[in-house]
Amino acid sequence: MKILGEWIDFVNLRAESYAENSRIPTMKFGTPLEDAIRRDLTINALFYNINQGIVEDFTGKGMDDLQNQTIRTPLPPKKNLLRRSPAR
Repeated sequence: MKILGEWIDFVNLRAESYAENSRIPTMKFGTPLEDAIRRDLTINALFYNINQGIVEDFTGKGMDDLQNQTIRTPLPPKKNLLRRSPAR
């Protein structure tokens, strides 16, 4: 959707889980925290709340990481990467 000349994507909050014998995630509606921790990096887990005009940081690390130019995963790296894709 284009708003004020800018393209904006709207998506629902998601949670995902993997069956033990599958590489394909099962998606469901999730909470802001569930959606944030499934992201690859803390800075990619920052959400902009259009109603309040604020950035929300549900990992509690994204804003600091952005300011300190730090790249890290929301969960411990092995847990995050293996949870996100069992093929990794």
